[in-house]
Amino acid sequence: MREVSVLLALAAAAGLGYLLVRRLDRFVKQAPPEEPGRGSLRIGFSDPTAAGGAAEALERFSREEPETAVQLYSGTEEELIEELSARRLDVILIPDRFELPEGLPFLSGAVRLERRPLLLRRGGTPVHPVRKDSLPLCVLWHRTADGRKIRHLTECLRAFGGPQ
Repeated sequence: MREVSVLLALAAAAGLGYLLVRRLDRFVKQAPPEEPGRGSLRIGFSDPTAAGGAAEALERFSREEPETAVQLYSGTEEELIEELSARRLDVILIPDRFELPEGLPFLSGAVRLERRPLLLRRGGTPVHPVRKDSLPLCVLWHRTADGRKIRHLTECLRAFGGPQ
């Protein structure tokens, strides 16, 4: 009986992960490629399960900022900081415990996002977070970036994130 309960729980978690990833995929596919005169917001995540937790917030942001094409990226904290410094990303979300190098021209905020399962694009293999909690993240952006859009994004993330 216990094995059946475990299998049902795993099936439910995989189904939820599948639905969340499909929702995130739909959101990303709806964002048209950047056009001249159309703004974009390139967002980097170091934890893919945090990107899963941001799906609803990104959908809301896109509805409220239809002129902004959102593009999502993933990498290590060091890679994301390098890309943000080079202005190839507009905003990054990294664990709040990560120690930033001194002297970076970044502004920051804080959010919490629930870790949610994701599915790998190829093969449909679910990627489950080890912990079912919310992840405290530091939101970083370059001082010269469009602060209004990033503040709006941060508000959306906070509205759908875990307890602050």
